[in-house]
Amino acid sequence: MNKIELKRILDEELFNPAVYSLDGGLQNDRLCLSEERNQWCVYYTERGERYDDQWFRSEGDACEELLRRLRELPPSQTRLTSVK
Repeated sequence: MNKIELKRILDEELFNPAVYSLDGGLQNDRLCLSEERNQWCVYYTERGERYDDQWFRSEGDACEELLRRLRELPPSQTRLTSVK
């Protein structure tokens, strides 16, 4: 899986784009995926800080981890109720 395929799955499963970032950054209260120093990192951001960094050698493994973490969160907090 790559970021494009992950984005398609997230859209199909109605994940709210406000709860994740596939381009890294420090946006508040999001799970993030970023490519840094020839590795991939999945982490959570809150108040401009990074937490729970997990590093991967492959994009696919990092995408799988981000998807797993998102699916573990309560749907009422992470999913859209309908497509606009």
